[in-house]
Amino acid sequence: MLYSQGFRTAETLASKIVPFFKLCDEELFNQSHYDFGLRALKSVLVSAGNIKRDRIQQLKQELAAQGQTLEETLVDKVLQIYQIQLLAHGVMMVSPSGSGKS
Repeated sequence: MLYSQGFRTAETLASKIVPFFKLCDEELFNQSHYDFGLRALKSVLVSAGNIKRDRIQQLKQELAAQGQTLEETLVDKVLQIYQIQLLAHGVMMVSPSGSGKS
């Protein structure tokens, strides 16, 4: 399912999301409106794929406005930095500027 939504690291993501859903099912309140089964998992994965594709399209309109082209490695790096910034208080990148290496 992750591969079909455009995630290249499906094995790594699957090894994280499946235990997460199991933990949610075990630890969160047991109420009928909470669903952590396969339908919920599929819904989350489809939503994640939609968000990823929307962000890629947005990054394309912004780059085109600046007269730049989109490279797949650039998209990967921008999304990685964005996701780290959501989780971390500070970010330090060490590599030559514009190298795409991290």
